[in-house]
Amino acid sequence: MKHSFLDKYSDRDSIIHRLDPRTKFIITVIFILMVVITPVAQWYGFTFYLLVIAALLLFSKVPVGYVLRRSLLILPFVGIVAVSLPFIKQGEVIGSLNIWLWHIQITLTGLEIFATIMAKAWLSALSLILLISTTRVNDLLKGLEQLRMPLILIMIISFMYRYIFVLTDDVMRLKQA
Repeated sequence: MKHSFLDKYSDRDSIIHRLDPRTKFIITVIFILMVVITPVAQWYGFTFYLLVIAALLLFSKVPVGYVLRRSLLILPFVGIVAVSLPFIKQGEVIGSLNIWLWHIQITLTGLEIFATIMAKAWLSALSLILLISTTRVNDLLKGLEQLRMPLILIMIISFMYRYIFVLTDDVMRLKQA
């Protein structure tokens, strides 16, 4: 079977690729924390974060289309979780729906929170894809071990990476059958 490895572009040569895996991991965690603590609807901040990711992407020589396709896979899952926010959050009503016996109101605050959650999830996914695309998984695991991450967590990540291809093969066989 043909596999699309997560670290497919990790063998390229760029400034980002040459950084130590521990440094890349710590920077990625700090970046995600900054994204997460950014207040709701701070679109200038999210735009800045996107520009930082875009600059790092250009320096890394990883294809933009590859990263975008991978990052957009996360949005439906986050959207399913956050889809109720525009309807249940209190605030200025911008629209309403009557569905049989239910009267549903859409609020501006709920929409802002929904959009913020989607932006935060997408930016976090972009940063993680950039990390994995510029670092071999084995090097990243060694770096996590050197950072004294819990060994059980490193083993889980290692097994997940190793067995995702077995699961992919099984899905392909089931699909073919």
